[in-house]
Amino acid sequence: DISKVFEWVGTLETRAMKNVIFGSDYGHVASTLVPMWWQLAFQDLFVNKVLEDPIARKYPPSHDYRSEWVNMMIDGVTNAKCEVHPLLLKEQEALLRSRHDDAAAGDAPYRSYDFTRHDGESKGTVTVQTTSSFSNIGFWIWPGAFTLAEYVLSHPKLFHGKRVLELGAGTGLTSSVVLSVQPKTLTATDFEALTLKRLEHNLQINVDMEDNLNHNHNHNNNNSDNKKPTHTKENEEGVGVEGEEEKEKKQGSEKERDLKKTDVKVVKLDWFDFKPSLIAQIDPEIVIGADLCYSPDLISPLMNVIETCLTQATSSCKMVIMSFPIRNQSTHQVFEQELKKRSSVITARYVDLAPRRFQREKKMTKLKTKASDRSGAGSTGSTGGSGGEDPDDDGSDDHKLVVLERRSK
Repeated sequence: DISKVFEWVGTLETRAMKNVIFGSDYGHVASTLVPMWWQLAFQDLFVNKVLEDPIARKYPPSHDYRSEWVNMMIDGVTNAKCEVHPLLLKEQEALLRSRHDDAAAGDAPYRSYDFTRHDGESKGTVTVQTTSSFSNIGFWIWPGAFTLAEYVLSHPKLFHGKRVLELGAGTGLTSSVVLSVQPKTLTATDFEALTLKRLEHNLQINVDMEDNLNHNHNHNNNNSDNKKPTHTKENEEGVGVEGEEEKEKKQGSEKERDLKKTDVKVVKLDWFDFKPSLIAQIDPEIVIGADLCYSPDLISPLMNVIETCLTQATSSCKMVIMSFPIRNQSTHQVFEQELKKRSSVITARYVDLAPRRFQREKKMTKLKTKASDRSGAGSTGSTGGSGGEDPDDDGSDDHKLVVLERRSK
């Protein structure tokens, strides 16, 4: 059933689908491919569910990525001596015409990920503008962001209705997922000016997505009072996006759902020169951070911020939740040493990783193997690909989740 490809991949995870169809050798079409997949029926599914996906159209991946995919599809169909879908040819022509325009626009592609929401059934999508080159550390999607986002989705009650602060938010992927569990406030912080601008842009995209989802629920229930979020100037350090408070009542046997107002802010926070008064103003109940311990020089300043969050006299902060992969044991040891220094005021406990909720490449392994088995061949190889920001490139088995709390007196 070729529709299963899209059921596993979602509408936007095209690299994973590419692994299923082409195998690990991107230069050649897999000779073991089931011939029927090249027929117009499969091409039509690809055109409708991927190329014409409204999110992918509005927030497109990089030009090279789109061209690679379309050209591979056309080459595969041609080599199989099948008819090429006219819309595939039209897309190829459009990509050729726009090549120079896209290059002039700069290196700022979008990446969109489907995920399973906290109810375990409905689907969500998070979209962020990134980079395809290592031009800015804050423009990159780091693996820990997915690990932490999955923890949020598995523990929605921890965050629902709470004041949440993210340190080193970067692209805002994790903060955007936090939006889906409806916190009372969400403050996303970083330091560098361009990163803050990109972070604000990405959060606005996902605020709009959540707003449109809520609007569609209300529309289906004959309730169209939902309003779009509006920008509100906060101070020199941030810009807020404030939503209108509303309540939606679902019909029939569906549960009533409260759509709380979420106040979203982007704020500059320099770990090396931060003011405790800023932490007091934000007054977070929960602090989160993903992939923050990548350099030994950053760990002590980061822990100073965390200790302030947890131990300030007026603090409401109950816990700090951090995720990170173990890339370098010596760097991790520095983190452990900092925890030991502060053990009189902070407790630390490592917790289990949450179940995967993002549709990522490792989830495609079984399907890819089945596709190969149908044609009498073995597995097509690893699921790696280009674009180092992919979450599975970093070995998620080495990821850690740590919860920090104020030590009871």
